[in-house]
Amino acid sequence: MNPIIKNSFIASSLVLALAFSACTEEAEYDSARPVSGDCIKASFVADNAEYIFPAGEGSGNTFSVVVARENAEEEATVRLMPTNLNADCFQIPESVTFPAGESTASFTIDLLADGIEEEEFYTYSVALEESAIDPYDENTLAVTTGYVLKHAQWSTSLGTGVYADNALPQLIPGFPSTTACEVLQADGKSWYKIAPFGDEVIFKVDENGTVRVRQQCLISGVVLDKSIGEESIYISTDSTYDGLYNYYDAETNSIVVVLSYVAEATGTLGTLVAELYLP
Repeated sequence: MNPIIKNSFIASSLVLALAFSACTEEAEYDSARPVSGDCIKASFVADNAEYIFPAGEGSGNTFSVVVARENAEEEATVRLMPTNLNADCFQIPESVTFPAGESTASFTIDLLADGIEEEEFYTYSVALEESAIDPYDENTLAVTTGYVLKHAQWSTSLGTGVYADNALPQLIPGFPSTTACEVLQADGKSWYKIAPFGDEVIFKVDENGTVRVRQQCLISGVVLDKSIGEESIYISTDSTYDGLYNYYDAETNSIVVVLSYVAEATGTLGTLVAELYLP
């Protein structure tokens, strides 16, 4: 018998023996508490929503979240319980009210511009009070989580730069290691945006010269594994290399970064140095 199979059989036998032994012992059992008859059985209608706001203070920073309920005869107010995640970035109301006879209601969340950095995703998460939900219904969405991003203003074109990435020829045979691309600069900031393969990627240079790249899609529709088919490759700076890489080089007018590469389905692909040569 194969040793691996043999060991698995022994382990399974021990588990079964322990299980039968446990069944012979008396154990206290707490039955599930029934749902209150006046429970409205509320639930969020969506999860993992994404809200993208254009640049500018007057572009609007408010979005709505919808809640549904099963029992809709009477007016009902449900308390909302925000989590502490990014609490300084959002203004969330204390409750949402269903008018009598209405099976849905909505509440608005305000993105607080003073608490965020543009071109970064922020996460909100809100829960419904326990008494308003049916915890035994597998379709109940008692907590909803979403993502919000506020764009910066990109009105300055610096001209044509070069994105050099030696990882791509290794990942995709025959793919070029250098690509010419337009470089945009965010108004009033040392942030640079390129779209070398159609997808936009933003490099942020901090006041101390350190460079950050949040996880963004670098290239879509590539085949890394024929059994998987087309997928996207995402990049982000590996902060463990700050000080050695991930900096702006004034002598060459370039950004030097160590990027982590992750494929949508394949998973982690490794890390390698890439450069963006500014015009």
